[in-house]
Amino acid sequence: MEAVRLRKENQIYSADEKRALANFNHEERTKRETKILSQLREMVRKKMDAHK
Repeated sequence: MEAVRLRKENQIYSADEKRALANFNHEERTKRETKILSQLREMVRKKMDAHK
């Protein structure tokens, strides 16, 4: 019975860890996308200013 309980606890921890990792990855991806969009906007702004 002890082995079954330990295995179940490990499954729960694994699910929590997977959820935390997915959340972290989502946050990092969002930060990266925001940075890229900011760089793109700046590049477009510079091009538009150069053509004026």
